[in-house]
Amino acid sequence: MIYRYRISTEPQALPEKEALFAYGINIDSLDIIPDEVKSNQTLSNILTPDVSGQVIDRIAKTTKDVFDVRKIKPGQKYSKFFTRDSVKRLTHFIYEINDTAYVVYEFKDSLSVFIGYKKTERVVKTVSGTIKTSLYATFMEQKLDPNLAYALSEVYAWTVDFYGLQKGDRFKAIYEEVSVEGRTIRSDKIIAA
Repeated sequence: MIYRYRISTEPQALPEKEALFAYGINIDSLDIIPDEVKSNQTLSNILTPDVSGQVIDRIAKTTKDVFDVRKIKPGQKYSKFFTRDSVKRLTHFIYEINDTAYVVYEFKDSLSVFIGYKKTERVVKTVSGTIKTSLYATFMEQKLDPNLAYALSEVYAWTVDFYGLQKGDRFKAIYEEVSVEGRTIRSDKIIAA
């Protein structure tokens, strides 16, 4: 056997490190502090002392057409992005409106505000089973979204008496499941049953 080697004398470029992103923002040089809105907490409570009162007032008054800060609700997630300098400076505040939408407040040379959306994945799945006590109980036993049982009952609302189901009755449904970041957020769209 003959082995051939090619030796290059030209400098080789090192592969570039892939940038990390969160909410569409390059976070390679930022620190992120995630948290959750507490009861009775307002935007002012959340952003003080990271942002001046004047900026908070400007946000409340001028960005209503994008997102009204009075709609911030307890239990919703938010994140603050800070520079890694010796004097940490807030660069972004992200508030998650719901499972898929979020609002970004960007504090750079000027204030910028926009709504972003997380990538959703849709997967078609099939479920089947045999009724032991009720359709709802069977769905719960299989650890399925109870809204799927409700959607299935809506499909047959005028043709099947769901209070008259008997032990041993069988069902099968093809449905769409929607997930965000690997977490199922909705599975109530019946395609076939």
